[in-house]
Amino acid sequence: MKEKQVKLPGPDHPISIQRNPARVVVSAAGRVIADMGNAVIAESVVARIVSIIPMGRMGEPDEIAKAALFLASDDSSFITGTELFVDGGRTQI
Repeated sequence: MKEKQVKLPGPDHPISIQRNPARVVVSAAGRVIADMGNAVIAESVVARIVSIIPMGRMGEPDEIAKAALFLASDDSSFITGTELFVDGGRTQI
C-alpha cells in the first residue's frame, strides 16, 4: 500500500481557511389567529384546533414575528442549522 504524502502548511505552503458567515435557520409557525377578512370559522373548528395545542390557545401573529426577528438579529448570531418551532408545543407531542 502506497503512503500518501501531505504537505503541511508553512512559509512555503501557507494554508488559508475562510469561514462562511452564512447561517441557515427556519421558523416553523403553528396555528395563528389572523384577520382573514370576511372568513368565518366555526367555533367547533377553532376548539378542535386549540385542543391539540399543549398551550391551549392559538398563536398571535406578533409572536411569530418576534421569533423571526430574533433569528434574523445579532442575538442569534451563534445559532445555525436549526428549526425554531413557534407552535405552542404542538410538534413536541
